[in-house]
Amino acid sequence: MADVAHHASGPASPKPGDTAPQQASRPDSPDRGKLRVFISYSRDDLDFADQLDAALDACGFACVLDRHGISGGEDWKRRLGNLISEADTVVFVLSPTSARSEICAWEVEEAARLGKRILPVNCRLLEGVSPPPRLRDLNYIFFHEDPKAPGSGFGTGLASLVAALNTDFDWLREHTRYLQRATEWDRGGRPANRLLSGDDIAEAKAWAARRPKSAPDPTALHLDFIRASEEEAQARSNAQLAIRPATSRSRCCACTAATPNCSLAMRPPGCCRERRLSAVSKTSTEKSRAPPDGRTLHGKMNYRRG
Repeated sequence: MADVAHHASGPASPKPGDTAPQQASRPDSPDRGKLRVFISYSRDDLDFADQLDAALDACGFACVLDRHGISGGEDWKRRLGNLISEADTVVFVLSPTSARSEICAWEVEEAARLGKRILPVNCRLLEGVSPPPRLRDLNYIFFHEDPKAPGSGFGTGLASLVAALNTDFDWLREHTRYLQRATEWDRGGRPANRLLSGDDIAEAKAWAARRPKSAPDPTALHLDFIRASEEEAQARSNAQLAIRPATSRSRCCACTAATPNCSLAMRPPGCCRERRLSAVSKTSTEKSRAPPDGRTLHGKMNYRRG
């Protein structure tokens, strides 16, 4: 984002000598949607950010650049935090100016707190300036021309960025979706009616378990949301199991008291009167099959022979 208020007259075009990449290689089916990209930048790099925005838009990505100035008393952290939270990936335009910007540094920390993937793109030489600590161990994508790297420039940098953005596309989209639901649940006081239910719980657990190696970890809020959903579903299941025996006994006793002479076919399953009658019938059947005088079957046969 810009450090002070600014407005661009329009996006600039990539340099004529650079090679434009193909459109994003991911399928363009409408149900998949577009990967949302938040571009973090300093006001000194506005021209480059505009070029990058236009190029990524042509490649099928949905980019967001914050064009509001930071004024005293404004809750700018909430505004920028919401934009970062809604993005699937944060692209940080790295330059000497952005490396020294406190606001840009805050955006990097906020993206890391929300578990967002961060892709640093180096638009010009850092001239000895150290990047924000969170970016120092990441791989940079270079957009500036380097005499030591033939063919380097905006075009080759864009091709590398597009390839990186398409990596783990589906998993990152789900990361954002679950984070938004978890955030709504958390801000609303964590009510049970905002939790996942049914098959959605198993799908969320499977999503967390199959995290790609190159993707960020699910946040603590992600895991709290999934765990609370599972616990709530188990509590509901236990409550239903506890109610069923009591309901059956209640119906059974009511049936016996109200209609003592009703037929068995009219009684509810598990009725105690039905069970007693069934037990009496079983006992009578067993007695009718027993030989007289307590003789065994073998003895009875010998008696008839004599």
